[in-house]
Amino acid sequence: MKKITKAKQKPKKKEPAPIGRPTKYRPEYCQEIINYFSIPYVDDQGHAVPPPYFMNYALSIGINMDTLTEWRNKYEDFSVAYRIAKEKQLQFIINNALLGGYNASFAWRAVMNMHEWRDKADVDSTLKVDESVMQLAMAVHRQRREIEE
Repeated sequence: MKKITKAKQKPKKKEPAPIGRPTKYRPEYCQEIINYFSIPYVDDQGHAVPPPYFMNYALSIGINMDTLTEWRNKYEDFSVAYRIAKEKQLQFIINNALLGGYNASFAWRAVMNMHEWRDKADVDSTLKVDESVMQLAMAVHRQRREIEE
């Protein structure tokens, strides 16, 4: 009598190890970045406090700005928290400028650079057509009509 044996199963392939070092991202950074930008505008003596910067936050958790930007693009929760922190930074700079704690020129330039504000240029787009240009346009129009007929 023949001995019945089980068919040999192929060994499972190992999942390839991820390339690069593991991410340092942690979900708790979402609340942490908001807290970092939620500091008082003035110190105990009433002097303006320097604004919080994203670069300083990144360094405080051991990463660089490129990594912070990557997290914004990769993790939706962090992206939302980042936008809230950015609005808090804007509010911080504007409030300190309005209270006289920051030089107005500094505040304006800081906001323009950090928050991508732009000066709006008024452009006069009226076209002045003198009589000779008008006569030329009419002549071209007449020639087209003659060709079409």
